[in-house]
Amino acid sequence: MTSQTPEELRRVASLIVQPGAAEIDISRFTKWLEETDILENLKALQLQLDRIGVMDGDVGDEKFLAAMTLSDCTIFVKCNSDDPSKWEARIGDLDLKSKDKVQSWRGIERMLIEEGWYEGTENEESRQPVVCRLSRGV
Repeated sequence: MTSQTPEELRRVASLIVQPGAAEIDISRFTKWLEETDILENLKALQLQLDRIGVMDGDVGDEKFLAAMTLSDCTIFVKCNSDDPSKWEARIGDLDLKSKDKVQSWRGIERMLIEEGWYEGTENEESRQPVVCRLSRGV
């Protein structure tokens, strides 16, 4: 599940919007996050295409490769109005992932697991602000 509460979304917005941005900009981005369904739709597509995950997924299955593509895409938000309901979002970097890179993906995933990134137990020097609803202690 993606972050849903206004407090979580505001915290995410304050981390994404430029440092030193006006409070109104953070509020507008928070409102957009509350109203958009792009992240939920992206997550649903990822799960529809692959419920197994990178460690055990079938690299010969195009659905698996498409799920990996959706896991590594970019979302561009065009803030062309003071009204976030009029903002536009586009998804980019949708080149189908190559099965030749699966060992690299699995190595990165293994490192994320072993170093505690999903559990919030990574070493103190590498620690990032916790903005994931799935993180412990959030």
